[in-house]
Amino acid sequence: MTSKADSFKICPFFLQGKAGKIFSVIYQPVMSDCKKAVLMLPPFAEEMNRSRRAMSLLAQQLATEGVAALILDLYGTGDSEGDFSDGCWSIWLDDANRALDWLIEQGFQTISVLGVRLGAILAAELASSAVVKLGNVVFWQPVISGQVVMTQFLRVFVTTSLHQSHRSEINTDTLRNQLLSGDSIEVGGYILSPILYQDIHKKTLDLDLKSTLPVTWLEISPNQSNKLSPVSQRLINEWQNVGHIDIKIIVVDGGPFWVVSEETDYAESIRKIVSVITGNDLHD
Repeated sequence: MTSKADSFKICPFFLQGKAGKIFSVIYQPVMSDCKKAVLMLPPFAEEMNRSRRAMSLLAQQLATEGVAALILDLYGTGDSEGDFSDGCWSIWLDDANRALDWLIEQGFQTISVLGVRLGAILAAELASSAVVKLGNVVFWQPVISGQVVMTQFLRVFVTTSLHQSHRSEINTDTLRNQLLSGDSIEVGGYILSPILYQDIHKKTLDLDLKSTLPVTWLEISPNQSNKLSPVSQRLINEWQNVGHIDIKIIVVDGGPFWVVSEETDYAESIRKIVSVITGNDLHD
């Protein structure tokens, strides 16, 4: 997979959000008649930083193929205004909606939405509420349960505390109770507020099963099994039993780029996503 640097330009800017300015970067094809765009929604906390290279390379490849790609730093994250503790789900959903509106204002006629990890839940919610018909919804290694995300996030604090004997009594239950009592906690340098904790904790990956919107589910198999994880397969089976969704399932080899960023871990994922968005069948 190659990209030609002279076939696109990278334009950073700030999009005005409800709570503050949202740092945004659009990878814009040089071609003047570009009508396709993708809105890319990032993962949560440190996973966002780990995924930056993968998202950037995907955006570059899409732009090389004639599709503009817009990446957001949601309010309170990355280079956007606000502190991490100021973020909440309603603000993030509003950020995504404003980015979608901006792409429409720029004249893009076919707009897809891609969510990475927790960003997949946000992408699904955006797709369900969007007033315009989207081209595709792509879930890249999607998170299914916000409750699981929060439990894993709190375990980072617990693991760190195990190295401090005077804090060995701390576990995920004590941290959860602290948050539910209205106190914030710091996990790996991120101040997690009770509001954001509860926002994410109650979220699940849901689709409008009456929609005819094409959905792509792309999952990485670390053991070369080429099979979805059991929890992913169960959810998709539930969707298909209830509705008649148009869902394409792709499983590729690779490692968890959202934990450790290595180019070889996501090159095949990028190739497959570009194929879905552009409608071009890329053969091996």
